[in-house]
Amino acid sequence: MFPGEPCEVCGMPYGGRGRVQRHHRDGDRLNNTRANVAFLCVKHHKDAHRALDGAVGGGARPRIAAMMRDRAMESAAVARRCRDAGWTTAEIADGLEVDPWTVLRWFRKYPE
Repeated sequence: MFPGEPCEVCGMPYGGRGRVQRHHRDGDRLNNTRANVAFLCVKHHKDAHRALDGAVGGGARPRIAAMMRDRAMESAAVARRCRDAGWTTAEIADGLEVDPWTVLRWFRKYPE
């Protein structure tokens, strides 16, 4: 998975930041598995959110935000144990089926 992928609906080519965006099919922004992430142009990304919850924007509700934080902290703890066992960032990312940048973000945001 890389940021240069075209929109899965209309094929709009990646043309820089914001033109084609990552959409999480199940609505869980922490589930960055390859099967859960779709690349959509801005129009189709908004359409997908309207179809799911009838609105675009507004941020996550507090309960969902807390759930996402808790899952990220759990994932960071697993990633730290892997790192302590000698795994590289790339190996951790492959094992957890996330992007290597997600692993690095966990280490920064949840150091211990």
